[in-house]
Amino acid sequence: MHIHWISEFMSLTILIKFILTGNSAKRNFLILKTHSLKSVLKMIKTIRFIIMIILLIKS
Repeated sequence: MHIHWISEFMSLTILIKFILTGNSAKRNFLILKTHSLKSVLKMIKTIRFIIMIILLIKS
């Protein structure tokens, strides 16, 4: 959770920096990157949740 917040904050500051410089190509790329990062984090959370359920069933 803590690492997630750090990466979120970092990408947000970079995003603001790109918006201020106005480089649309780089900005769009970064938006895509942050979206894929979010989906990867969601996937990891889901997998972890499934593993926890499996462990609970087995015990």
